[in-house]
Amino acid sequence: MAAAGPAVAWLLSRRLGAAPADSELARAVSAGLAAVAATLLPLEILRQSARPAGLMISHFRWPARAAGVLRRHLLWFALLAAPFVFVLAALSSRAEPAWQNALGRLALVGLQVLGAVFLARVLHPAKGVFGELLAAHRGHWPERLRNVWYCAAVGVPVGLAGVALAGYMYAAAELVATSLETLWLATAVAVAYGMVSRWVLLSRRKLSFQQRWERAQADGGESLEPAPDLGQIDADTRRLIRTLATVGALGGIWLVWSDMVPALSVLDRVTLWPPGAEPGAAGALTLEHLGLTFLLAVLTAALARNVPALLEMLLLRFPVQPGSRYALTSMSRYVLIFGGALAVFGVLGVTWSSVQWLVAAFGVGLGFGLQEIFAPKNRPRPARRTGAPRGRRARATTQPAGAQAARSRPGGCPPPARRTGALRARRAGRSAGRG
Repeated sequence: MAAAGPAVAWLLSRRLGAAPADSELARAVSAGLAAVAATLLPLEILRQSARPAGLMISHFRWPARAAGVLRRHLLWFALLAAPFVFVLAALSSRAEPAWQNALGRLALVGLQVLGAVFLARVLHPAKGVFGELLAAHRGHWPERLRNVWYCAAVGVPVGLAGVALAGYMYAAAELVATSLETLWLATAVAVAYGMVSRWVLLSRRKLSFQQRWERAQADGGESLEPAPDLGQIDADTRRLIRTLATVGALGGIWLVWSDMVPALSVLDRVTLWPPGAEPGAAGALTLEHLGLTFLLAVLTAALARNVPALLEMLLLRFPVQPGSRYALTSMSRYVLIFGGALAVFGVLGVTWSSVQWLVAAFGVGLGFGLQEIFAPKNRPRPARRTGAPRGRRARATTQPAGAQAARSRPGGCPPPARRTGALRARRAGRSAGRG
């Protein structure tokens, strides 16, 4: 449903783009329709996700009021922003500065004014989409700094409009295009985060029901294997998802804005080692390398800490023994740590010949670790021989049964079955003597 309108605009753009090369009007209209399609698609995805009983409410657990506010404002913003985007893209595709500086500037300013009004209504601390969230978390830093981030969000499009009116049309247009790419990135990260979080929630519910069913089907005397802590696994998995989403968003913003903001690309020009080396020289360590090393170290630590929990949740869906699950999760942690170490060494410029000892040590350590994991804890021991030696036992089996029974009793007394006749004779003689 979200791709219906953008798909029509994109198809028309493709058809007009196939026009003859001398048709400048067709190429301009084609560029305008392509820009409209690229702008409307993320907006429509968000709007359709915020519909009643839609993705945001049913799966992402958004409040119905917040989803309604976002959907209502996205509708009018998409309808009013499409003509401005079309005019701006169509004029930008033609090399006519007069049209770009006149009508194109007006279209850009109008688009930024619409964006400022849209952000002012959607991000309002009390009436916007985050109103209930801020009211439920009073005292936290988002609620304390609500006026700061609200004014900053509304001031960005206003500042872009001021840049365009000041005469920097090209810079303003590039910033608007980069903002559109950032919108795509934010939409993709938000949807991916919500979908993965929903999958984790459903997996935890299914595993919880399975554990309850196994307890109900088990007999009273039957002992079950210790069940894993689903609460801890769910917490580690959600922490991993948040970490990956944050790192992906920051990395995407870096890639999108690195060409526009010189402060992001100046890190590659600061040489730390060796002193006096030129930026970009072979073996030179720059500030960008140091920052990337820190980022890789933090990401490796987060992955090594939380990925085993996600892997264990996946393995719980299959008939895998607890020992095998522990072995696989431990191996995944070791592999992630080793891969992160190699990535850090590669960024720092350490060659393969210098880390061969690390690979060998890792292989030996992993081998000993797997041996301890898969080796049986209680090995069967041979039964000890008790009693007499083999020759004595053989001689004992050839003796009469009475002698064996008599030797088995203390004092060599005969068994009770041998003494019944003598006792009867004695009792009969006593009775006769009394008579």
